[in-house]
Amino acid sequence: MGAQAVSLAVSTLLFITFTCCTDWQLMALADTEYVVINNALNESGGQKFESEVGETKAQSILTSATQFIRNTFGYDAGNPSKVVDKVTLYVDDEPTQGVVAFTSSDVSGTPNAYEIHYSQNYVDSLNGVEGVLYHEMTHVWQWNGQGTADGGLIESIADYVRLTAGLPASGWGQPSEGNKWDDG
Repeated sequence: MGAQAVSLAVSTLLFITFTCCTDWQLMALADTEYVVINNALNESGGQKFESEVGETKAQSILTSATQFIRNTFGYDAGNPSKVVDKVTLYVDDEPTQGVVAFTSSDVSGTPNAYEIHYSQNYVDSLNGVEGVLYHEMTHVWQWNGQGTADGGLIESIADYVRLTAGLPASGWGQPSEGNKWDDG
């Protein structure tokens, strides 16, 4: 499948995934609050996050990711958008085994609030941190069919956003590598 066909297929999936919901509201970008909490200041990854990224730069990345995602999904062109009032990024010192990062609704139950948990074990370069945050912010903004969308579709859309932002993961295959469609 050629690059244009893949782009069309992904665009179609994005349109279907993000327009098949019923409770739509447009949200102004400036209304989202970004909070950064580094719980790993005593760990090497937490210290690296603090010295190479820090709170201000992390908030800037989250804001830039939001702008990019909203543009990619066509939200600012009048397509329906989720309401996101607050995103809290936690750099965790005790990560979930083997998980780079994950996104969830705010555990306190605050409506329209989300948490991103980033393992300090996976803090590497600024580019790597940006890529992970773009991927996780995609989960904040994307619809998931009220939990019924296939996990592979949800993850693929987040990877697509990360890739089109120019932030591929260092371990991702290159075009024409591999033997299957998802090998590179």
